[in-house]
Amino acid sequence: MSTLSHRCTSQRRPASQPAHWLLLLVLSWLITALGHMAYAAGSVELQASLGFNGAYATGYLTPVWVQLHNRGAALLVQLVLSESAKTPQRTRQTVKITRSLRLPQGAQQRYELEFPLIKPNSFVADKGELLLALQAGERTLAQQTISLSAYRGFSDPLFLLLGDRPAPASLPDGRPLLAITPAELPGHWAGYRGVARLYLGRFNLDSLSAAQRGALQNWLRSGGELVVLLGDNWYFQQSKMLAELLPFVPQDLQLSPLDGRDRPISQGQVRGTVLQRSAAGDPLLIRRRFGRGAVYAVTVDLLALGDGPEERVLWHALQVAAPDVQSGQPRLGDEILAGLKLVQPSRLILAGALLLYLGGFAALGLLTGRTRRLYLVIALWVGLISLGLLLYLQRPVYTRPLRSIEVGEIWARGDRAFLRDWYSVFAQRETRLKLLLAPEVAVRQVASSHDLNWTLTPEQNRLQLKLGREQMVHLLLEQPISFPVTFKVQPAGADVRAAQIDVYNDSDRPLVGAVLWWQDRFYWLGTIGAHDKLQRVLGMGLSTFPLSKQDKEFSIKQRLLASAESGFSPEPMALLAWVQQAYLGGLPGEYRRVLQLAIVAGQ
Repeated sequence: MSTLSHRCTSQRRPASQPAHWLLLLVLSWLITALGHMAYAAGSVELQASLGFNGAYATGYLTPVWVQLHNRGAALLVQLVLSESAKTPQRTRQTVKITRSLRLPQGAQQRYELEFPLIKPNSFVADKGELLLALQAGERTLAQQTISLSAYRGFSDPLFLLLGDRPAPASLPDGRPLLAITPAELPGHWAGYRGVARLYLGRFNLDSLSAAQRGALQNWLRSGGELVVLLGDNWYFQQSKMLAELLPFVPQDLQLSPLDGRDRPISQGQVRGTVLQRSAAGDPLLIRRRFGRGAVYAVTVDLLALGDGPEERVLWHALQVAAPDVQSGQPRLGDEILAGLKLVQPSRLILAGALLLYLGGFAALGLLTGRTRRLYLVIALWVGLISLGLLLYLQRPVYTRPLRSIEVGEIWARGDRAFLRDWYSVFAQRETRLKLLLAPEVAVRQVASSHDLNWTLTPEQNRLQLKLGREQMVHLLLEQPISFPVTFKVQPAGADVRAAQIDVYNDSDRPLVGAVLWWQDRFYWLGTIGAHDKLQRVLGMGLSTFPLSKQDKEFSIKQRLLASAESGFSPEPMALLAWVQQAYLGGLPGEYRRVLQLAIVAGQ
């Protein structure tokens, strides 16, 4: 018996050896994975800063600079930025941005993200914190907390200065002037959203990166302002980019009297609107429109002047030159959105249907005992009324769970344009919105405080919102776009009896109700199809924009025109038209009204 038992035992031992080896392999793999996780978690360094020279504008998109140093193996990670704060409406709002990144082994890379800092509640002393975390799956590799109280927060957009000369800390009107370095200029136009003006001193714009130059131009198209301080700075400023933007072509530098002293004033060719001249007749301030923004040339270095009468007048002329200092704010956002009325079933139609019902049943009662044919006619009458009312109430405008409106402005010059789109959506029931946006789109909320969850990828951005039952959210979306619409006006002369216009619409969107603004008059052109050409002799001009009060979009069109007038009226000529195709992709179960005003500046 013992021999048999020994044999059985000796036969079992070889079967247990593979299990031991498998257990050892699993333990080895776990130890290696844990070691790799611990190594990876400590191998990435994260450093971050935000704003311009330690300052930012509250409630605006602000550039956040993130420096990552990967000392370990290559990683696929997510950079998460988040802020939670109490809003002026005393509700807590959370904004979260997630960006996917690939970190090569040993890489040292600098990233820029535009973060919509929440405008804090004025009754709360703490300005809040911006949390940054670098994550790989569920693991946090590195993190940093930026206390906003360590930065200077301003309620209005900032005034920046780029140049190597010492400058005053504030402008003559008392507003702070922040001197910045070239590295602080954003590479994405939305990073300028909290900037009102950029003053350019001794600096060559061609030394900026291609992304920085493109961001600067798109910011100007969106409504930004560039003030170029010439004088003896011009020798250091000459660049190809500035030559394209500047409303003045400097050719010489002369000492000319200004406030009783000889000052170096640039002399050259004016190709813009002269807003201010010296007592000696020299042009001092010239402006040129660039999309919705403007470029100013000051032929003398204002920051190097004293406090004489002419200099104060020049500063004042520059201060009032722009009608709207708050270049980052939407001009009419709240007005349009506050005036938005959701389409409801017509009371007249419902009342009429009820009267027809009552009339049918009353006739049925009076005709009791009469022929059956009358019963059939009245029953058919009631049935048709019921069917018509049912079909009326089943229209998409009443049955879709989401109702929205998209209203925008398109400012175009050449084949490039800038779109400013207000988007409002009303949810009849609780829902989650997922908006797919182009990478160049910048988004911020208007008159609402819902949580934002924004995921950034190289191909497209995904914005997620959660809406409760019968809630509405208002968004402002802005982006540079291609809008190839050009026109040419030939005035009346010896060879042409009457003025005529040629319009080339190479875009894929029809231009509805096009009107030419020229010589302070409006000329009706009509509809120009997509990829179509219009040639027309101009008739009698109108003193006001042709807009019918019977138009169902009359109130919105009126607001859009009032907002755009300050932009197109100084132009020698401009083409205005309505575009009724959405730029923002549709959502499942959505009924949307769309209207954009396109303003094309003449060359």
